[in-house]
Amino acid sequence: GVRNGDETGIDCGGSCTTCGMKLKCESCGECGWNGADQQGQAGLNGGAHPLSTCLASCEDRADCKFAAFSSSGYCHTFSTCTQQDAPLIWALYEKTVSAYTCVEGYSSDWTAEWSNKGSTAAGSVVHAATASSKDECHTLCDGYGAPAFNFQLGAATAGCRCYSGDQRAAITVTGTGWSLCMSGGCSDGVKNGDETGVDCGGSCASCSHIPEDCKSEIEWAVTQGKHRASAPTWYAGMATV
Repeated sequence: GVRNGDETGIDCGGSCTTCGMKLKCESCGECGWNGADQQGQAGLNGGAHPLSTCLASCEDRADCKFAAFSSSGYCHTFSTCTQQDAPLIWALYEKTVSAYTCVEGYSSDWTAEWSNKGSTAAGSVVHAATASSKDECHTLCDGYGAPAFNFQLGAATAGCRCYSGDQRAAITVTGTGWSLCMSGGCSDGVKNGDETGVDCGGSCASCSHIPEDCKSEIEWAVTQGKHRASAPTWYAGMATV
């Protein structure tokens, strides 16, 4: 559960298994992408530059909330693919909490949703690193084997392919869709945005250096010329100063 060694994420990357694709949220504004949550679904909204320029690890910005990716795993292959008239992207998010959080990999606790609401026929999805022919039909899949990213470079043909792991980093999205960047809040339980602590500091309420459960019990007294925090219970971190 710790990022160490040559890992590029927590327990992934380097000599470990490949990390899922993440967002570098600080770049999204530069690329023209903006955040949107539509009926619990996320996607790509606007953007004059390829989404690939906005991708990096979650560690770059703690307010990276979710990513257009499906983890490496099992996948279905299809004899034919349905022609899609707009980018269709899986956005993984945690349904049990109100705020989106970064993910380091696929988990059964995360739910995938199509994010094509509001998109138009404009737009295309290209897998530049592996596309060898404009008539190839490609399907990315989630950890359960469901199609997670279905797109075409040309007309539908037999022979769809599944990709996993590092090959997903080459995805480029252009045209109309939804956004993949969400800003952090002051009650999401995560230190993000301009917060100096978890849900405090910056534009949120000031952080307290005293635990809430003992704030009313602490008294300051002068003992032998030094200030000391004293209370019915001695909490870790309190010391003579």
